[in-house]
Amino acid sequence: MKIEKEIADRCKEYFSKYEDRLNNIELELSKKADLKEIKEVKEMLEINKINQAQGGDEGTMAVNEQIAEFRESESRKNNIIIFGISESKEAQAEHRKTEDAGAIRDLCNIMTADPNSVKSVIRLGKRSIDSEQKSKEETELEDSMEGDTEKKKKFNARPIKVVFADEKVKSKFMQNLRNLSTEGEKYKKISIAHDMTIKERDMNKEKIQEAKTKNEDPNLGEFKYVVTGPPWERKVVKVKTKRKQEG
Repeated sequence: MKIEKEIADRCKEYFSKYEDRLNNIELELSKKADLKEIKEVKEMLEINKINQAQGGDEGTMAVNEQIAEFRESESRKNNIIIFGISESKEAQAEHRKTEDAGAIRDLCNIMTADPNSVKSVIRLGKRSIDSEQKSKEETELEDSMEGDTEKKKKFNARPIKVVFADEKVKSKFMQNLRNLSTEGEKYKKISIAHDMTIKERDMNKEKIQEAKTKNEDPNLGEFKYVVTGPPWERKVVKVKTKRKQEG
């Protein structure tokens, strides 16, 4: 009886600490996530609470991994990755940064997104003028993108990560990507994507492959399948293609 009581007391203490941890996480999330996100994460944690009780350390690890994934995704939600912007050959870093900042400002104006919301503009990977060898990160980013394979192979300049101060401005930028199609040859080689976690990239690649397979249907007519949605909820949707102008 004494041993059983000790076990019961230990379990009670364990779950009390878990409840405190859950409440702290909810409080932290409430500062930067909407109510729907908080509810989804809380439900996920409640489910894993049972798994944790049953699985011990393995359950704890699963919870920690999911929380880490959520936090990383949150840290990237205001970011975009841009491929295809020519890289300056200026020797001084400040001059190169000024040129990149100007290019991003021009893009923001095209997308009717406030350029003053841009917090930072960063070239990813090691700068190399003479080498076309890409870093592992650059290759993974390109592979996770939707779009023309041959076009992606022509990216010699390092991709740019743009961080916005406001998620709404970033969303407006992404919603107006179609504006690039009317801006001439200069912008045809540019591709823009969400800044995704490794897990989100893998899921995105699966969705891109799914859309590609569906687009092989010869009976689609004026429709095609595309991948859309935020990084954590990418989905394949059927849309109507633009008719080619006659004459």
